[in-house]
Amino acid sequence: MPPTSLRDRLLLCLWIAATALAGAAQDDGGSYVRRLERWHAAWRDGRLPLASGAAASDVARRLYGSALVDEAPQVLASHRAGLVELLARVALDPGQDGVDLVLRLAATGLGKEPLDPGLQADFVRETAQLALARTTGSTALERLRAAARGERKGFPGWEPELQLAALQALGAVRNQIVRLDLEAQLAAGDDDVRTAAAGALGVRAHANSTGALATALPRETDTPAALAMLDALHAIVLANAATLDARSSRDALAAALASLGRFDWRCDLVVVELCRRIRSARSIAPLIAVLERCADARSGHDKFRSGTLREAAHRALRELTGTLFAADRPQDWRAFWDRERDAFVMPPPPGSSLDDTRTSSGFFGIPVRGLRVLFVIDVSGSMDESLLVPRDNGTSSAEQVETTTRIAQAKVELWNAVEALPADARFGVIAFSDGVRRWGKPLVPATDRGRASLRDLLRSLAAGGSTNLYGALDAALDIADTRFGQDVDAEIDELFVLSDGQPSSGELTDPEAILAAVARANRVRRVRIHTVALGGASEFVRRLAEENGGVCAVR
Repeated sequence: MPPTSLRDRLLLCLWIAATALAGAAQDDGGSYVRRLERWHAAWRDGRLPLASGAAASDVARRLYGSALVDEAPQVLASHRAGLVELLARVALDPGQDGVDLVLRLAATGLGKEPLDPGLQADFVRETAQLALARTTGSTALERLRAAARGERKGFPGWEPELQLAALQALGAVRNQIVRLDLEAQLAAGDDDVRTAAAGALGVRAHANSTGALATALPRETDTPAALAMLDALHAIVLANAATLDARSSRDALAAALASLGRFDWRCDLVVVELCRRIRSARSIAPLIAVLERCADARSGHDKFRSGTLREAAHRALRELTGTLFAADRPQDWRAFWDRERDAFVMPPPPGSSLDDTRTSSGFFGIPVRGLRVLFVIDVSGSMDESLLVPRDNGTSSAEQVETTTRIAQAKVELWNAVEALPADARFGVIAFSDGVRRWGKPLVPATDRGRASLRDLLRSLAAGGSTNLYGALDAALDIADTRFGQDVDAEIDELFVLSDGQPSSGELTDPEAILAAVARANRVRRVRIHTVALGGASEFVRRLAEENGGVCAVR
């Protein structure tokens, strides 16, 4: 029976209001952590493909809740958007369980076990890292600090990658105590922990971290950790260019110069860039030694030889001395320095970089400067389409062009580029369509014999099939096998990628996911990637080059 008295009506209204508020709190507040748990479990089971189309409305409402779907209808567009929204709400008031869960997501892909590329672990990890950086409150911060120190007690299901994720997350927290926590981990016994701590200090780029990094670097024996420390010093110098004091600059440069020739060309490349930023006559003799090592083709010196390193060292020497000797004449530089050392006066910084654009080789107009070069060539069906190219006289008017096919022109450009490589260079080719074919592993010397083998390969290439660009990039950079802190083989220093279309087959076809995977793999490899887009401009192909230190040519 309906209530009749005023008291009964008031009690009923209060009960309805309390029930509604409790339901709202359950639906919109306290349940977000549990929904994120369900999202994580479904994603790990492969039931939430991030690159697929819109999520079904009934599925989205069960997973995210009707209130969240109504407030943020973008979650219906994709489960990527759903993760972003859940993380944003959990980060507002995470509690200990929420911090632990987001930290677990932020550790995705940092372990030693490979993950299915289709899961797009890079997106999950980076999105969770951003959420951790936005998480506020002393409880959340202390939880992250404890994980960053490796305090396993109190963390159920502790895994080493949780410490790495916590260290990375603290890089975005502007707190003096946090900075000291990170610097303390530069002395950790685990290589990966030191790498993560140095990476976080590089994100913070605080000038006061210079001393800790300069102290840790001479003791370092692990290449990825040393590379992270050098990157951090470089980031600090760049971020504090106008305010870095003389002692910090001196300490950073001394530690960097002492690391030259200790690891490999990738570390040396960062040292060279530091020499350009911290202008000092102390850098000139070590830079000349870099040119000498790059010119020494003996196998024992191979890990210190790189065309990109030689180019960078040459540019640095020209800027520091104002002298214009050639990059492949280190003996001239050595004689110059022996003669001028005592009376040398450093010239003012140049108005612009003295970049020497001359090169003996080019691929679709892009200079080839590497000494270990890999060419990735699209041979999918669309490469049989027509292409207009200038005649041999170099003009491009309507009367002076001829018609060929895309694949035929790719073969011509590849042959011309390899033919012009110096004899001490090495090269390889990856041809891809549905499948991937690697020729030249290990790389082939740029000799007459190597070029003769290339001619046989070019004769065998024919267009057909779809575009498995991820598979080709994986073959070039070992993307799927790259793990955090792993010391990889720096086999190549320059990569050229030619394609005439968007990725259409293979384990990954989503351009954003491919770019993220390449960035992760190339963070340690430091391969300069150039791209050629045949048939028109491609945003994906352009970004692939620009985000990896290269240039993109459109034909």
